Amino acid sequence: MNSETIILSDLAATARLAHRLAGMVKGGDILALSGDLGAGKTSLARLLIQALTGPDTLVPSPTFTMVQEYNVVHPTLNMIRHYDLYRLGDESELLELGWDDVGAADILTLVEWPENAGTWLDSKALWLFLHQDDTQNNDRRWLRLRGDKNWANHLAILRENHDA
Repeated sequence: MNSETIILSDLAATARLAHRLAGMVKGGDILALSGDLGAGKTSLARLLIQALTGPDTLVPSPTFTMVQEYNVVHPTLNMIRHYDLYRLGDESELLELGWDDVGAADILTLVEWPENAGTWLDSKALWLFLHQDDTQNNDRRWLRLRGDKNWANHLAILRENHDA
């Protein structure tokens, strides 16, 4: 596995990262957003969805619905599915949420609380581990990205072009 660590100094830095990710993702990609409550998973997902659909797109947290869908006009995407598995009771509930389409060639999948998917999460996912800086700046986040060899070039580009 390849990994990179990036410091996101504030929400604007997170938005810049989301725009860079939007230029890289394609249908079939799975982004697993992991971190404690308040770490910034939903903020990053929201910014990425808006980067792909437009800044006026309303992106509510899927905490209660557990999945939100967004149509998108993109060369390799028709839809974004944004899952929040925080309230998932059992892995078997994933099929009720449309999980059988995860990894479909025309869908970008964003998963908050991916650990709750157990063995159902594809090993080819790009993992984004967010950690809030507890010291002086409540908006600052540490982001560790980890992915298989297919993500290696993207990880290097994200690190090189990061301008926290």
